[in-house]
Amino acid sequence: FATRDNGDVPRGLGYDLEKLQWGWGDYVVFNSDIADLAYVKNVNNKLPVLCYEAAYFVEAGYFNQDWQPDRAIELNRVRRFRPEGSGLIHVGRVEPIDRKIRVRVANDGNGPVEHARVTLTWTEGASGSYSRVTNKDGYAEFAPPAGAENESFLRAEVVSVSATATTYDWTADGARDAALKVGDSHDVIAEIDPPNVTVDEGGYAPFKVNVRNRGTGPIQATVTPSPGGGLVTPATHEVTVPAGATAAAEFVWHAGELPPGHHAVPVSIRARAGGLGQITRGAVAEFTINHDEPAQVAVVKVETHDRRVGEAYEVYAEIENRDKEAAVTVSASCVILEARRHLPSQEITIAAGAKVGLRWRPAPDSEPLRTGVYNARVTVPALPGVAGQAGFVVK
Repeated sequence: FATRDNGDVPRGLGYDLEKLQWGWGDYVVFNSDIADLAYVKNVNNKLPVLCYEAAYFVEAGYFNQDWQPDRAIELNRVRRFRPEGSGLIHVGRVEPIDRKIRVRVANDGNGPVEHARVTLTWTEGASGSYSRVTNKDGYAEFAPPAGAENESFLRAEVVSVSATATTYDWTADGARDAALKVGDSHDVIAEIDPPNVTVDEGGYAPFKVNVRNRGTGPIQATVTPSPGGGLVTPATHEVTVPAGATAAAEFVWHAGELPPGHHAVPVSIRARAGGLGQITRGAVAEFTINHDEPAQVAVVKVETHDRRVGEAYEVYAEIENRDKEAAVTVSASCVILEARRHLPSQEITIAAGAKVGLRWRPAPDSEPLRTGVYNARVTVPALPGVAGQAGFVVK
């Protein structure tokens, strides 16, 4: 049964829950607008029921091992294995037409996608999220919500697209938001630098999000990578961008235990400009993990100790050179995973067959860790799979 926010239960939706364990993701958001759902005959030729195919979901997806939504899981699998009968779709464009926001959904050949469900949220001048189905030309239209028809400035953003036998490839989106007042729809541009990075298993890669301000006044932008699809540090970045200038938000992506292949990290950019409210942009950082042979270097020990709030933590690690004939010079990295803190890398030279001990401590001006359970992960980024980890508690 669909229950609305105010507690009303309009009626049973008629979804066939037999399909739950076979064809649905870890979570499904149903559309509760009965008038917006078509009745169809189900696959077993029973009485007509509401369609339970993906095109009638507002959103569906999977969780990662930390029970956080990971939007990239399905997309990465489809890109890697190309299952028979599956396809990719994306938002071709979002544009204002006759005081409505019109969204076009296209396939990977840029052709129209009919019966795709588009979910759009109003971010300025109105509020609420709404779901519509595309027509034969791939278009879905959204009128302003009741009470907002006469607002002088309205902005909306596409948050989800779904269709049967397809996967939403948001990395190919031509646009995600539009305004019903001309002025700033193209004033802020976000670009990933470099757009695609190749790393070894267990490695890491720095990247930048360049925020370009083509407006007439300064903006304050918050840049936030999406969780999942690897670890990104820091968790968010604030930049101030003068008119006509570009500012860079710098991040580091950690492959961790992700398998070889292609991985995508969506990045959200929310800019605030005087007189224009909030402007939303999106970009996608893409990474490719190479498979490599095991190295002769190993992280053989990682030690940490529990701390009280306010006490400085310490991470100790021993790295061994298992080559009995030659010394090796490597750079070691340490990350406090849950706090998303990337500690300064240390370069060391290890004699043949020897071990070297390293210590990491927080910078003097860093904010103390809050109460919680943390894991310190030590890696040698240049050598795939060379890593060790230990946990500690801040009480």
